Amino acid sequence: MAENEKVEPAQAAAQEPVEAQPSKSTRSDSHVKRSDHRTVITVVLVIVLAALFSGYGWFVYHPDDLFAMASVICFGIGLAVGLWLLAWLDGNAHSRFGRFCLDFFFGAALIAFIWIFLLGLTFYFEFFMVALGVLLILSALFTLRKI
Repeated sequence: MAENEKVEPAQAAAQEPVEAQPSKSTRSDSHVKRSDHRTVITVVLVIVLAALFSGYGWFVYHPDDLFAMASVICFGIGLAVGLWLLAWLDGNAHSRFGRFCLDFFFGAALIAFIWIFLLGLTFYFEFFMVALGVLLILSALFTLRKI
């Protein structure tokens, strides 16, 4: 460029080298790191819940043989994974009615799982209806959250 030519500010800005802008892949890499961090926290939380539920089952039953011990440990793992799955399904619901149905029916299945493990097949209508009533109220409250 000749020295005597006048350069307007817009042209000068266009001629200056442009600094490298972060690419989309760089931004998505940071998102992946956060996602991996959440995954680790979720796995640790599920393992801690499984240990707590198994400890509770162990405290209630005092298992003596290998089958009873495995049953108590499976109860804790199954309940922790069931609660994680319920939370995941609740977060991925597409409508409020869908969220309500998922919460209510999956919660009823978890109640039945706990009931059978702790009380066996003995059915007490009054207590089961109270548990379903509490589940109905909680499902309705969780339905009020925005999708």
